[in-house]
Amino acid sequence: MRRTDFKQFRRTLPVLLLILLASLFLTCRSHAFLTGPNLRNLFMKSAAAQVMACGVTFLLTAGEFDLSGGAVIALSGFLGASLIVRFDLPVIPAVILILALGALLGAGTGWLVARLRMPSLLTTLALMQIIRGLVLRLSSGTTVSGLSAGFRWLGTAVLPGGIPAAALLALALTLFLQAVLRRTVFGYHVRAIGENAEIADASGIPVEKLLRRLYLLAGIFYGLSAWILAGRVGAVSSSLADGQEMTVLAGILIGGCSLSGGTGSFFGSYLGILFLTIVDNGVNLLNVSSYWVQSLQGVIILAAVMGDTLPRYRRRKEELE
Repeated sequence: MRRTDFKQFRRTLPVLLLILLASLFLTCRSHAFLTGPNLRNLFMKSAAAQVMACGVTFLLTAGEFDLSGGAVIALSGFLGASLIVRFDLPVIPAVILILALGALLGAGTGWLVARLRMPSLLTTLALMQIIRGLVLRLSSGTTVSGLSAGFRWLGTAVLPGGIPAAALLALALTLFLQAVLRRTVFGYHVRAIGENAEIADASGIPVEKLLRRLYLLAGIFYGLSAWILAGRVGAVSSSLADGQEMTVLAGILIGGCSLSGGTGSFFGSYLGILFLTIVDNGVNLLNVSSYWVQSLQGVIILAAVMGDTLPRYRRRKEELE
């Protein structure tokens, strides 16, 4: 176990260095970077994606994909916000509804992937399109605003010491789930499925049941992310969390999770998304054209994928030789 933990730490070390270098560069180029308001905004902004990453990290570690997370966030956030604004639904029932809807959509995705054996990448890509279209139809292109202060609390509250409540929640979830992944039988089963699902099934691990649970859990995290994001923005439209699934995937890959499954780190995912948020923050502080942001994110994703695949390619080549 100690050897495995050390190996995982080595995979996380590069993203720590990236965060340090990016922070030093931005500190030298902009006096606003290390100010309290900017740092609070940075951690607030990254919290929703970090919570979403909790679900995606579990799935990717098990060798599965989910590109529908951003769409699920948009649908659950829009319906919850609509009920609050139009029907004066209290905060707690609205939050429960958002989490329940996320869980329901996640359970449906899990049934398609695990029960019907549909490929997760294409299935969730199709679901992303379906759900986005549904949100657009329900909203008719309008924005729901005027959310109550109680609903917005988690996304905007700053605790004593200047710590954003959402950022603290994201960190607590990250540390807890990291312990679950590395120190429990459940986490061992997730990693075993990612290594080889057929061998895991033959050894008595309930692969289908576990995958369905993972998608359901991911849906709950998407609902929680919707609550944070809607509260921080203060309004919900059909474009809520648009593209966030790619940011999350990029952060997870940068954090050391393998595309082939079996290897994952919640703390690495947390740091990877924090790094991307720092880069985005730096682009704004340095007045770099926003047209370059998407291209830069693509370069980062490509570099992370190459870092994951090249060592495996070299090992295969050496084995063949």
